[in-house]
Parts: sequence; C-alpha cells; structure tokens
Amino acid sequence: MNRLNFEFEYANGITHARLISEFGQGVIERHWTGLYELDYPDDPQHHPLFRFGVNNNNQEEVAVYLGLAWAFTAGRHRFAVPTWARDEAIRHLRRHDYDFISWEYEIDAERPDWPTRDRGFVVPRVMLPTRPAPTAWQRAHRHEAGLFPARELRELTALTTATLMDVDGNVNLFALADIDHKDRLLESLRGQSQPELATLLTPGDI
Repeated sequence: MNRLNFEFEYANGITHARLISEFGQGVIERHWTGLYELDYPDDPQHHPLFRFGVNNNNQEEVAVYLGLAWAFTAGRHRFAVPTWARDEAIRHLRRHDYDFISWEYEIDAERPDWPTRDRGFVVPRVMLPTRPAPTAWQRAHRHEAGLFPARELRELTALTTATLMDVDGNVNLFALADIDHKDRLLESLRGQSQPELATLLTPGDI
C-alpha cells in the first residue's frame, strides 16, 4: 500500500482535512489477482462488492477508504448521504429510517485540481428509473436526498456500494459528537440557502 497524503485547510479556527483527491488511484501497489479470476457468488452476504465495496472495477481502494473513514469518525454518531442514489441505498439497506434533505455535498473528480473540484453543497438529483417508469412518489422527491444513519461499517459499505452502480457518485459522511447536533444538521441541510461547513458543523463534529 502506498503512502496516503493529506491536505489541510484552516477556516474560522476549524481544520478541514482531505484525503487523496482522486478516489481509488495509487493507493494499492499490487492488486489481488482473485479480483479478476474468481466467479463471485450471487449471494450478497458473500459477494465482496456488497461486503467490502470491492470488485474488479473498484478494487481494494474502496475498502481502504471505508476503513479510514470509519476509524476517523470513531466514537461519534454517523450519518451518510449517498449522492444521486437515495432509492438504491434504500434497496441495499432494506430500511426506511432516513430523513429527506434539500442539499448534498458534491466533489467533481473530473476537474483538474482544487478548488474547482469542490462544488460545495448543491441541490440533490436522485436517479429515476426508466423501466419500470418512475412512480409519482419518486418524481415528487427527485430533488431530495436521504440522510441515513450509519450505525455499523456494513451500513456505510452498503451506502457506498449504492453510489458505485453509476458513472458518478459521492458519499457525504457526517460524524456528530452529540446526537443532539442532528437537529442542527437537518435544519442546515433543509434550509433555503446553501449551507456552509463552517457553520453547519459544531466543535467535535466531523
């Protein structure tokens, strides 16, 4: 495994850290050949994609990033937003305990450098099915993302896997020092004006 580089920013006394800006490039020095040679079982409980977010396309980097994200947010209350993929996440988790929100954070990895990659909070765009046609409920909520609790690593993995099914997708992970901070988070993510991280997060939040 190659060394991971971090970039730090300071704003209003708050430190923001970014992991390597290119997702899944240059982290693993040598990939396991079984990613390409094995026939994977159909059972999601044993398929490496659904267990670790790993297959011959996404490779082991996904598991590394998930493990780091889980370690960095230890001891806090985690909530995640799978961008574009709210309904796919519902299907993966087989749960409906999420909150509608009006903003999600977007990183455009195709841009050449920072800060152009960092688009900040944007209005959500949920993917609609083509066959069968989208339901009235899906159309009514197509511009509302879902804020999902991630109580276990397998739930964060499922939320991430939901975003890997298309050409674009991110996961916003919020880790709150106190569960009472969730009301503040929801208020910001449901507001009329674009949120800013410096005011959305309170001391101890990530």
